[in-house]
Amino acid sequence: MVFKEFITTILRSFNPASAKYLTAEKKLVNSFVYFFALLFLTLFITTLLFIPTLLKYPKLVDDKIAKFDNLSITFNGEMNSQLIISEKPLILVDTSKNNITNEFILVSKDKTYFSWLFVDREYDVSYTNILNSPEKIKNAVMTLTILLAPGIWIAIYLALAAKYILIILIAVAVSLIALKIAKREIRFTSLLKAGIYTSTIMILLDLIPKPFMNMRFIPILVFGVLFAITAWMMSQVHGDKRGFDIKVREKVRQKEEQKKPRREQDIGFEKY
Repeated sequence: MVFKEFITTILRSFNPASAKYLTAEKKLVNSFVYFFALLFLTLFITTLLFIPTLLKYPKLVDDKIAKFDNLSITFNGEMNSQLIISEKPLILVDTSKNNITNEFILVSKDKTYFSWLFVDREYDVSYTNILNSPEKIKNAVMTLTILLAPGIWIAIYLALAAKYILIILIAVAVSLIALKIAKREIRFTSLLKAGIYTSTIMILLDLIPKPFMNMRFIPILVFGVLFAITAWMMSQVHGDKRGFDIKVREKVRQKEEQKKPRREQDIGFEKY
């Protein structure tokens, strides 16, 4: 039932005539819950669409390495203390250690160690003769990518959320100024909810095609047009203090009150 309502809300957000009623029917908290759920689902789908590209990554590493006839890295160093890259998870560089304990990633003088849940990996990569061990390099890169993927995914999710919320707030501020100049009124919370729901099209157009093409500024332009139309339809002539969402709630309440006598009659008839 919740999923069905979620899909219905997505479809209604595409139509300004329906989107304006969403702002009256939903609370601001529910609007933000919808926004973060939509972003999570859309980013998850986009991630799945990127899987074919990720599967080509080992071949890409091969192609890059093949451009070198000779590639060596000289590493001469003695550490007087450990270098902690990250504490949670623990990523450590220590040339004096030769076995992993509680580290997530340990980089020693001659080897790199990975430990995650019940999986332990040890890569003996010769840094001075890289071209002789391309498979080990590919495996190390892929393992590192997979292990860091959850953290990277969360960082991208938060960055996108901040980006879209900033765009919505800018659109709301511009709309408030434009409507005031046009001598029309609208409540800030109503306009904010309208921005959240109409941002659906922007999020979908910006993320879903990402593995195939870059839509550039098209998602923002489409959102701007849809939001402007919705805001204008919701705004009231100067002097009307009740607001669109209050009027909608009054109509819903009137309909419910009209149904009450009929229900009471039906109950009385059943008793009789």
